[in-house]
Amino acid sequence: RVGGVMKSGRANGQVLEWGPQRGRLTAEFEALVDELGIRDQLITAPPGLPLYVYRRGKLRKVPFSVPEFITSDVLPWSAKFRLLLEPLGPPARDDETVADYFTRKIGREAYETLVGPLYGGLYASDPRQMIVGLSLRHVLREFSIGRSMMVPLLKRGGSIVPPDACSFREGMETLPRALYERHRARIRLESPVRGIT
Repeated sequence: RVGGVMKSGRANGQVLEWGPQRGRLTAEFEALVDELGIRDQLITAPPGLPLYVYRRGKLRKVPFSVPEFITSDVLPWSAKFRLLLEPLGPPARDDETVADYFTRKIGREAYETLVGPLYGGLYASDPRQMIVGLSLRHVLREFSIGRSMMVPLLKRGGSIVPPDACSFREGMETLPRALYERHRARIRLESPVRGIT
């Protein structure tokens, strides 16, 4: 089947995702949607919709600005202070895992509570198995992140305004299905792979 980890279905009349729960409506994503002719199936979340993580028995709101982060209960003060060291660490290496990079830069607790679940959930993958050069480098480039993640954030006013969360009426699998339909003549399913060149 096409889609890999992107698998959608219905249960009790509701869309159910076995893979990524949502995408982000970046300019590139939007261009792909238009190129594949599936804009009529696209749905977006209301702007500013809160995002939560479950930590220590409670849903906690994810902060998207420095003032929100300071007053947030999402991390203890020790983890917040650990973030002050972030600009001092070396930049990302293309050969390290995404988990290693974030843990090294922001500390284990901030990684395990916020970044790991959010980044892994967006890709429906384990950041411990994702390589920076293959999966994170383009994001770092897009946000002009070199040595530090914090410095560019503070230069932009200390707030993160992520692109709108989005999906499709029948779930995220709509995207790989549309890609398959566009390139069907060059895609073989249920075929053993004998080599890659």
